[in-house]
Amino acid sequence: MEMEFALSKSDFVTYQLFMLSQVEGLKKKRKSNLYLPIVYCLIIGVVLSVFKGPVYLLGLVTMALAWFFVYPFYSKFYYKQYYSRFVKKHYKNRIDLMSRVAVKDDLIYLSDESGEASLEIREIKSIGEIKTHVFVTFNSGMTIILPKDKVDSFHIETFVQKLEQSTGIARTSMPDWEWK
Repeated sequence: MEMEFALSKSDFVTYQLFMLSQVEGLKKKRKSNLYLPIVYCLIIGVVLSVFKGPVYLLGLVTMALAWFFVYPFYSKFYYKQYYSRFVKKHYKNRIDLMSRVAVKDDLIYLSDESGEASLEIREIKSIGEIKTHVFVTFNSGMTIILPKDKVDSFHIETFVQKLEQSTGIARTSMPDWEWK
């Protein structure tokens, strides 16, 4: 079985954001970036209201509420823009490059204009699936990105089932995943 496709910039960005969303430390950092400024505003507001009057508390509570509602949108936009620039810089030679993925025996063969590689199926670490892509990650850190809009769904499903049977690793399906 062989699949042929070209990965776009948005495919690489989606992969980066998906992997980023799986990092527990970043989730905590984003939460602390949301709540710490609010706590600081409230503390400073209370202190200033004691010494200067309640107007300062009202102003800082308003700032805290604005931060609470604006920061999630800002954070989502910031990381998307950051990884868009990252992909443009670091993956510029791989964007829109025709790639082939084939499975034969216990090996996965990858090829494109830059060269060929073979990976052992037993080295698969995880198989992640979202609504638009399938990500096959290896112990070495390498990942195969399979865009569902560019490859026949039958081929992807057959490929993933073969990997699941060969490795015993079940796919992690997240059909509702989206970058937040």
